[in-house]
Amino acid sequence: MKILVISDSHGSYEKIKGELREPIDALVVLGDIDYYELRKMDQDFSCPKFGVLGNHDSVDYFEGTSIVSVHREIIEFGDKKIAGFGGCPRYNRRMFGQYHEEDVKLFTKSISKIDLFIAHSNPMLETSWDESDPHRGFMAFTDMMKEADVAHFIHGHIHQPKEYMLDKTHVYSVYPYKIIHI
Repeated sequence: MKILVISDSHGSYEKIKGELREPIDALVVLGDIDYYELRKMDQDFSCPKFGVLGNHDSVDYFEGTSIVSVHREIIEFGDKKIAGFGGCPRYNRRMFGQYHEEDVKLFTKSISKIDLFIAHSNPMLETSWDESDPHRGFMAFTDMMKEADVAHFIHGHIHQPKEYMLDKTHVYSVYPYKIIHI
């Protein structure tokens, strides 16, 4: 299955679309995507679409689109199980798109086996982050990957494209897009 993943596009969607050379089976959006670009993506792709919102999005961004919100959900897509969590660690007083570590842990502790976990924020890999840093990530994501059977974990937010393994989980940091085969 070929999945186009887009995160933190910040006005680069037309360039991303122009670089695509192959058909995709699904579109996954990871948040911090311009409202109008999100609607254009929804129009341009007829495949199934899934997503989570970022810390700069509004609560209604997916309304009126065919994008299925996976925030705090576990869904089935064909023979694959997909789960997700949007937003980032709380770092200021804004009410939407920021969560406490305990909020994430409440959801992730119920996960035992997932093929694809999609998130806006990254896992926490260092414990020296300051609580005012929105990019510090969630330790609950890191713990989930160590304790549960998570095949792929995909996130955006940090604007650093990379791939690595965390225990048995293949982790993808997407910016601004990537095609992933699972």
